[in-house]
Amino acid sequence: MSTLERMLRLAMAVSAISAGVSMAGNAQTPSTVGRGQFIAEERCGGCHKLGAAVQGTAAPRFTALAARSNLTAERLKDLITTPKHPMPATPLEPAELDAVVAYILSLR
Repeated sequence: MSTLERMLRLAMAVSAISAGVSMAGNAQTPSTVGRGQFIAEERCGGCHKLGAAVQGTAAPRFTALAARSNLTAERLKDLITTPKHPMPATPLEPAELDAVVAYILSLR
């Protein structure tokens, strides 16, 4: 991802925050899902992608995760906060974690 793309995404996130858009809780509002997409792509997109699988990794795509019928929001939070090797720990604030989970589950 280019520096320009990152700057544009950051500007969109800042704009949403400054507009007073609520991102709290587990609600899957468009703003929460958008913030979750931004975070997921920035912090997890190197291995997990929306489209094609990432070569050289066993990481499932975001859409493959969403398609798991037994994957609840709580289970997904557990997978993210207590990763198994080779997935690295990705520290997220509670609101960020809620947003990432909302984004992934929105892909169903």
